[in-house]
Amino acid sequence: MAKHKMSKSFMITVFLLVLTLTLSSCLGPDPKKPEVTYGEFPFTLIYEINGETITVEDTLVIKYKGVGANEGVGKYNKWDRYLKSEMSGGYMRHNVRLFQGFLENGSSATIFLELGSCEYYMGLHEDRVYYYHTDMKPGDIAILSSEYNGPLSEETLYNDYGIKIIKKELSPPINTK
Repeated sequence: MAKHKMSKSFMITVFLLVLTLTLSSCLGPDPKKPEVTYGEFPFTLIYEINGETITVEDTLVIKYKGVGANEGVGKYNKWDRYLKSEMSGGYMRHNVRLFQGFLENGSSATIFLELGSCEYYMGLHEDRVYYYHTDMKPGDIAILSSEYNGPLSEETLYNDYGIKIIKKELSPPINTK
């Protein structure tokens, strides 16, 4: 009987803790609205795969979307980003796909150009891509597969996957200092 009461009180404590965290993240002050709320960042990628040269010239568009909140970080500024030519089949929503398919060992993989985070381009923090790997930077060529996720050197990209980078130019972030 005592075990049941302790379990019930534990559950009530956990519920109250979660409720407190959730409410505190929603009721706290809003973060300061960024000075710059819209940006366009052109980029160029030219690469060769299977003997074919592919040129990608596009623009990453970033827009301020207001304030969001979650119990992990509290209130934060929300951003949206997309490629101007997003409707084209060769693009992921935030990055440029160089390859998607199966590798020789049978595992599926996607190889892409990491464009970078909204906060990076808007000059709000360092140039890390925190939603994938902290060791990835804007301009990295990366892979997502069952064997490995993360950046690839151009040597590995060519030797292991037959993709040669000819030209890669990304716009710099906004200077807000």
